[in-house]
Amino acid sequence: MKRIHFKKNIALLLALVACALLSGCTQSLDVENQAYVLVMGVDEAANDGIQLTIRYPRISGGGSDSEAGSAGGDYGALSISADSYEAALEKLDWAVGRSLNLSQLKLVVISEDMARSDEARQLLCDIAQTERLFNAAYVAICDSSAADFVNAIEQNIGSRLSMELNAMFEMYTRRGYVPNEKLADIYYQTISVY
Repeated sequence: MKRIHFKKNIALLLALVACALLSGCTQSLDVENQAYVLVMGVDEAANDGIQLTIRYPRISGGGSDSEAGSAGGDYGALSISADSYEAALEKLDWAVGRSLNLSQLKLVVISEDMARSDEARQLLCDIAQTERLFNAAYVAICDSSAADFVNAIEQNIGSRLSMELNAMFEMYTRRGYVPNEKLADIYYQTISVY
């Protein structure tokens, strides 16, 4: 009888320990504490550096429908220069005031000068290997400044910018205006033996 009572106590103790370990009491980042980058522009900066420009949705209060639909007010833009891609990401993380999250990245815009440079291949590898970036972003090469291109992007129809970018690229690729190349495709093509 004592042995059965002892086994029940051990089982109960193990169940309590398992509940404590699986309770989800880890530090997690709230959605409000993250800056979800939707568009990232990459330019050459002075002294062989790199300039990153990002667009991200701003956290807004529960306003009326007319306030929510205002163009430009719902999205923040930020530009940072540094010696390397990693250093620029770190500076952006500090400057935006929230944790930088690239998991929702829809578009990477690279200036033509940067795309033609010798560092372009390594840059694409660095971008593709960024933590929490899932490589499903479209890639665009612009003939002018990527920062200007990123800052000029606006929501036109009133939908979210992320949905509008997807719809725009689907339409352009369906009509043959732009190639259907995503960051993952370009990354794998640059590291391929072929």
